[in-house]
Amino acid sequence: PNLGQNNFNWENYYIIIKQFKDHLEYIYGIVLSNSSKYKDYINQVVDFKGKIIFSEPIDFDDLRSSIDEINNSYNILIKEHGLKENEIIIDITSSQKIQSAAGAFYSSSY
Repeated sequence: PNLGQNNFNWENYYIIIKQFKDHLEYIYGIVLSNSSKYKDYINQVVDFKGKIIFSEPIDFDDLRSSIDEINNSYNILIKEHGLKENEIIIDITSSQKIQSAAGAFYSSSY
């Protein structure tokens, strides 16, 4: 599928998901805008058989929103899907510095 300008940003995700898709049960994406095109992309191009979950769109320029959504993703995966903390990997790839800072801040709290 054509994702327009987002094709390059999603190339890293494609490579990671394709390589590890048989070992992943869930993908939780934190998104800036409409997530349906990304879900379609993962399903069609990568043929991912696990569950894909996306956040509500957040403001990527707001550090607090980014940290809160990473925390929310952990809570959802642990409480609603039964994962353990050591079964969750944070990947902050192709993001802005604010998301990288949020990922570093959140992971350093563990």
